[in-house]
Amino acid sequence: MNTAIRLTPSFLSIALLAIAPLPALAALDLADLQPGQLLITEVMPDPAKVGDTSGEWFEIHNPLDIAINLTGLKVVSFASTATESFTVTGDHAIAAGGYFVFGRKADTAINGGLEVDYAWGTALSLGNSSDFLRLENADGAMLSQVTWTQSIAGISIDIASGQVPSFGSINLLNTPLGFKYGAGDVGTPGVAGPWDLQISGIPLDYPTGVTAPVPEPSTYFMLGAGLLSLAALRHQQRRIAIAG
Repeated sequence: MNTAIRLTPSFLSIALLAIAPLPALAALDLADLQPGQLLITEVMPDPAKVGDTSGEWFEIHNPLDIAINLTGLKVVSFASTATESFTVTGDHAIAAGGYFVFGRKADTAINGGLEVDYAWGTALSLGNSSDFLRLENADGAMLSQVTWTQSIAGISIDIASGQVPSFGSINLLNTPLGFKYGAGDVGTPGVAGPWDLQISGIPLDYPTGVTAPVPEPSTYFMLGAGLLSLAALRHQQRRIAIAG
């Protein structure tokens, strides 16, 4: 089933990740995914508060209501006349409806105050004037790709519209200046961005025999409390960011 989705900020997704994570077995493997079931949603090719080799990052989003196992995910970019890449190793997953941040460095003291879920080090670099990022499964099938032809120093690029799995310059917007993180660069790493995104064609069906887990009744009270707390916190953070 393919459908158009309006991707808006979701405190429910954050609450599920923070206080009621899915069981480890309740996750899709990369081989199960169709193109568009894992999305690149934001890219910072040219940080201003720190150097590119410390502060570059990008964010991916899981639009499904089931977690995805990221082990074996291959990330490909352009390098001069060839390509460069890295493959996710270790035990990593992205929660249902969640966001996951890849960065050059994990140390917030040197990466501009960025909270990173997975650091890729020197495996690839993001071009400031033009480049692309592509997500692939272990068999080399493309899951998502974004291509840009310009960027502004210190401001991230958001995927704002288009049809999965590939997005180009016409689908991109710069993050508004009021949304800052860490040392003061502009972006919304790890959370839904400011745009009411218009992304179509996302397949929402699972492989045969796979169903999303249902939370235990005892978790609903926790979810409600978590939603209220996280909503208040996010509102405060945005007020602080805009004021800054």
